[in-house]
Amino acid sequence: MEILRVENLSKSYGKGEAEVKALQNVNLSINKGEFVAIVGPSGSGKSTLLHLLGGVDKPTSGKVFINDVDIYTLKEKDLAIFRRRNVGLIYQFYNLIPVLTVKENIMLPAELDNRKIDSEYYEDLIKTLGLKERENHLPNQLSGGQQQRTSIGRALINRPTIVLADEPTGNLDSKNSKEVVELLKISVKKYKQTLIVITHDTNIALQADRVITMEDGIIKSDEVIYMNLYTSLTIRYLKENKIRTLVTIIGIILSTALICGIGNICMSLLDYEIRSAISSNSDFYASFYDLNKKDALVVSKSAEVSKYGYNQEVGSALIDKEKSSLLEVNSFDKNTFDSYMLTVE
Repeated sequence: MEILRVENLSKSYGKGEAEVKALQNVNLSINKGEFVAIVGPSGSGKSTLLHLLGGVDKPTSGKVFINDVDIYTLKEKDLAIFRRRNVGLIYQFYNLIPVLTVKENIMLPAELDNRKIDSEYYEDLIKTLGLKERENHLPNQLSGGQQQRTSIGRALINRPTIVLADEPTGNLDSKNSKEVVELLKISVKKYKQTLIVITHDTNIALQADRVITMEDGIIKSDEVIYMNLYTSLTIRYLKENKIRTLVTIIGIILSTALICGIGNICMSLLDYEIRSAISSNSDFYASFYDLNKKDALVVSKSAEVSKYGYNQEVGSALIDKEKSSLLEVNSFDKNTFDSYMLTVE
């Protein structure tokens, strides 16, 4: 079910030669319950797009529909009310009011909307956020991760349709970043919301249902993740780095060929060593294939068998290739050998 639709959305700053096109004719559709990550280099238009999706800024042209409402046809006051009730915003900088407690910061959007707080929902939310023991603390008494969780609670208190997060882990260490992302995923799933996250963090993008890549104000790619995302991003990397990929493939081929070549050389040297020992020694040397211990002992009483003779793989190959040459040593020819082996058996 489509929850958000964007049609030919553009945003420009300045005029004439100083004009900067932050967004250019962007078209986009997002379904209810999706987790979408928007990635791209700095200046690619990610934050501009997010602000326009949330009704925070106005486009130069184009339309944004949330629940089939064209939000930019609304009057300013109506847009503010619509945004407060339908869109939850989370920023990199927590933007908490320093004189309000955790509980008061979270409840602020509902109070501004003159809405009665659902105490059961609030209790469930603050427990999910892990802030129950901190709800009466001021922001300066919280860690960075706790402050961000408070801002998430504030974004979720009105049960918005869409949650927009602009670099939500940008000011956090890796441990708190992981916790915040997991919390966002749990919250939107639990409360059946749509999550759109702008991020430079690959670990966050790896967990999304879709990854939208922006560049120079346009959507360069929009990938629905059907396979393991590590594989998907690897394929994308290989496509974007064709020369490096080609060099890597050539290196793998050459390495494989070198290993096979060394192996063949070693086998040839061993083959040569065995042949030399057989042809130059007055004693009888041979390679016997599949002899058991008893048979080998009987044979050893009649002829000196070198260590080479017990190499079954080499022995087998040589016997298959040159049955007679191995046996016609010191008049111990094939017929004699065959007769002898009959007595051994």
